[in-house]
Amino acid sequence: MSLLGAPALHSPCDDVTDFGPSLARLVEDMFATMYAANGVGLAANQIGVPLRVFVYDCPDDDEVRHLGHLVNPVLVEADGDTVRGPEGCLSLPGIEAGTPRFDRAVVEGRTVAGEPVRITGTGWFARCLQHECDHLDGRVYTDRLTGLRRTRALRAARRAPWARTAAEADPVPRGGAPLRIPGRPAGPRLGEPAPQQVGQAAHQLFSRARPVAQPPVAGRVHHADDAVAPDAGHLLALRAEIDPLHDHLAQLLAEAPEQRGGVAADVETLLGEGAASSDGCIRKR
Repeated sequence: MSLLGAPALHSPCDDVTDFGPSLARLVEDMFATMYAANGVGLAANQIGVPLRVFVYDCPDDDEVRHLGHLVNPVLVEADGDTVRGPEGCLSLPGIEAGTPRFDRAVVEGRTVAGEPVRITGTGWFARCLQHECDHLDGRVYTDRLTGLRRTRALRAARRAPWARTAAEADPVPRGGAPLRIPGRPAGPRLGEPAPQQVGQAAHQLFSRARPVAQPPVAGRVHHADDAVAPDAGHLLALRAEIDPLHDHLAQLLAEAPEQRGGVAADVETLLGEGAASSDGCIRKR
């Protein structure tokens, strides 16, 4: 099973062009692997095969069982309510996080014989269909998380027993292209220490998003310590800066924590504080 960080999980898969016996064997192997891992869905790149194929055996919210496979699937509709529900992944064993998904999804594709098929799912099965389509586009569910949820999921992944295997399958070669934070200079190359100024930038942004202690003012939202929430427009502008920085720093820490020294702990703390502060202020508005 490919684990978080494996190159196959972070690149779009290729369309299937050969609908011969090898494709049927791949689907059989995927079902066997999924059942052995007690999963409800599995994409081909999760077993290291970069082809647009996934299998599923998943109930919906009414406990109706859905069993099948899709070749070259395309998510053609995703609508209804957006539900933040618990989601896990066989490529991140033991980790779960509340992930937003549409309550209805429609996927079109083909069978192993090349026949067209259209699958409609609701509830839990719709979540499964969207999750597997994400895999084939080179995404995992943690890519849809933001703020503190993403920080916690990546931290749990870094500390998991399988983390060493994931680190050895780093999707970005050490010394390769540097991570970039939107609107800021290029970040450090993986394998090099994170610069102190990155942590300082996070601290400055998060500090600006924290409530400012002031006397109570009529018509404004107050915290228990009589701090006044920042102006809504100012807060949203800050959040636009914080979220990209937060996500990139969290990714940086997850991919190469042993290289970060004391900066890792400081930035990790700031990520949690900043996400909690900005989330709390926005919820109160």
